[in-house]
Amino acid sequence: MRLHGAWFLFAVLLCGCAAMRQSVREGLSTAGQEPWIRVGLSSDVSTFEMTSDQDMILTIRDAQGGRRRSPRQIGRELRIGPEGGIGLQGGHDYRETLPEGDTIVVDFQSHPLENRFAWNGRHYTGRMMVFRNARSGFNVVNVLPMERYLDGVVPAEIGGPANGSAEAVKAQAVAARTYTVYFFGRRASEGFDLFGTTEDQVYGGLESEKPAISALVAETRGKVLFSEGRPVRAMYSSNCGGMCASLDEAFPSSAESCLIPHRDRAPDQDPGSSFCSAASVYRWKEEWTVQEFEGLLARNGPADWRTEDGQLRGRVLDVRVGERSASGRVKRLDIETTTGVLQLDEMKIRATLRRHGDGDPILRSTLFKIAVDFDGDTPVKVVASGAGNGHGVGLCQYGARGMASAGYRHDQILLHYYRGAQLASLYP
Repeated sequence: MRLHGAWFLFAVLLCGCAAMRQSVREGLSTAGQEPWIRVGLSSDVSTFEMTSDQDMILTIRDAQGGRRRSPRQIGRELRIGPEGGIGLQGGHDYRETLPEGDTIVVDFQSHPLENRFAWNGRHYTGRMMVFRNARSGFNVVNVLPMERYLDGVVPAEIGGPANGSAEAVKAQAVAARTYTVYFFGRRASEGFDLFGTTEDQVYGGLESEKPAISALVAETRGKVLFSEGRPVRAMYSSNCGGMCASLDEAFPSSAESCLIPHRDRAPDQDPGSSFCSAASVYRWKEEWTVQEFEGLLARNGPADWRTEDGQLRGRVLDVRVGERSASGRVKRLDIETTTGVLQLDEMKIRATLRRHGDGDPILRSTLFKIAVDFDGDTPVKVVASGAGNGHGVGLCQYGARGMASAGYRHDQILLHYYRGAQLASLYP
């Protein structure tokens, strides 16, 4: 079905934000048509270089969207220096002062999607923009239609349709499209709509596109999830550990009716199994010596937990779950020390209790049990035994694959994870 009222709401969201947002998206979305998305590829870069298969057309716009410099055809190379010096192919440079909020728009004589350009070792299509942010750095932005954007998102988020999981890929496409609609313009003050990273959705440009996945994305064209007349806040994660969480368990937000705790299995499925149980991260264990655990608390916990030389105030005596949320996740962790009880709430646990490994990765989930091993009366080791990977809200990617392999359609998968939602087409 088509939701014309929903498109009216989306059009209001598009037009009702800052004037800057509208000014930099020439020819972008109107009600009933496919919107174009500004994807933040990187922020706070000091210099910028790109090359293109075609001659580029450069326009500079101010914070209100007005043209500060008329379109100028340049060559196939563009360099921007830290002070705003713009270098063109053949060494023809000119100086341009770029105050906060200015945007350099790079376009082409042909349709944007007929061109291919390179930045930072990857290739993109559409348009490119460089936004001068409030920190005197540049934000690099790729602008392209929703469906082409999803072609670069879905493979990066869920991978290909292996093992009969094509319907899972289609479910991921709808979830990603819905997420984009819900959060459209959330980064407007930075000159774009969404980050192209795990801050929002991973977007890999042309290198990520796969014809087989693009074909599945196209089968869901324009489809978005709605609940109570509004786009769903379509969160998703890698593996829910067999138990999906409510929105307010993982994010500082009020609860939403379609994002509620529930088992990730069919009513007639073995209680000991789940749709996502085939994943290697379905169950996991992390161990730290007490000294390592104290180091994590000192480095990643609140500043008043550590001494001037960076050590934890007091020694760890015991660790226990103080409170659990509706889905069984740890809502509060109590750490007994020689100087008192320290408490970590659910929003800080994963970032504080880092795993072993390159990059000091965060804890896989808050769905875990925790205990301390003792040598006599002396604590020596902290052990967390957990389930899943990610916040557990909304679509479980491994669970979606499990459902697809079991014969579920993408709409059934979506309604399993977004309870009571409706599928609607925003554009043909």
